[in-house]
Parts: sequence; structure tokens; C-alpha cells
Amino acid sequence: MNQIVRAPLDGEVIGPADCARLIVKPSPFATETETFEVPAAMTVAEIVEAFVKPVADARHGWKKRVVVRIGGETVPEEFWPRVRAKRGQLIEAVVLPGKGAFQLIRTIAFALVAIVAAAVAPYLLQTFLPGLVGTLAGAAVKSLIALGISAAGPVSFNLFKRTPRCLP
Repeated sequence: MNQIVRAPLDGEVIGPADCARLIVKPSPFATETETFEVPAAMTVAEIVEAFVKPVADARHGWKKRVVVRIGGETVPEEFWPRVRAKRGQLIEAVVLPGKGAFQLIRTIAFALVAIVAAAVAPYLLQTFLPGLVGTLAGAAVKSLIALGISAAGPVSFNLFKRTPRCLP
């Protein structure tokens, strides 16, 4: 019952000199990166705490949203405490702006849609309803076209927001 069983190891022996390569990008828009050699077998959570957070603190203040990719695959944050780096792997970490930055981008996009709607509406009126150009009814139709484009812009923008996916 308590016999020693000789079987091949179903794992990997990691020595103290084994490392993975970590590339930290402090912002998705930044061109500069910082590269580290991290000890293999560290969890992604430990890597973020020890290496990514100090880089973000030094540059822009700590932001809680980080995307981590190992071998090109994104690692969901709920798996960070369980996923470990292996010898020779490439780990990429990108610090993302908080919700305030998304709101700013969204506001700018909405403003651009309104400007485009005001510029495109006269051309659409002239193309599809040339008899109404220069009339009061034409002005009303042109306003309705601009309003429709302006209303459709935010709706379509919200369709592209990523929704969390369920994991099996």
C-alpha cells in the first residue's frame, strides 16, 4: 500500500536560474516598453504586483486595469493567481487607462458623429430628395437625417463594447 512507484514526472522541474521574459507597456498608446527577466514559476498575480505595478506607479500612478498575455493569449484576471510563468515564455502586460479615459474617448466619438452627421445630411438630401433642396420641408428633412445619424452613432458605438464572456 505504501510502496514507492517509479513513474515519469508529469511536470517540469524549474531551477532558480530559469526565467521568463516580461514586457511591460505602461499605456496602450506608449511606444516605450520596459523589459524584465522574471523568475519562472511566479504566478501572473505575483508578476503584476512585483513588476507591472511599480512601472505604472512611476509613470502615471497605479491603474487597476491590466491586460496580460502569455504567448499571445490573454489571461483573464480571475486566473492570475493560478497561472504560472514557464521557462522562456514571453509575457506581455499593458496597463490600460481607467474608466475616465473610456468616457473621454466615447464623448469625443459622439461629438465626431454629430459633426459628420451635420456635414453629410445636406449631401444625402441632395442625392435622394433633390426636389426638396432649398425648401422648408428640405430643411426639416435634412435636420431629421442629421438627427438619425447622430442617434445611430452612439447606439452602434455601444454595440462594439466588449461584454464579458462566460467560461466553461
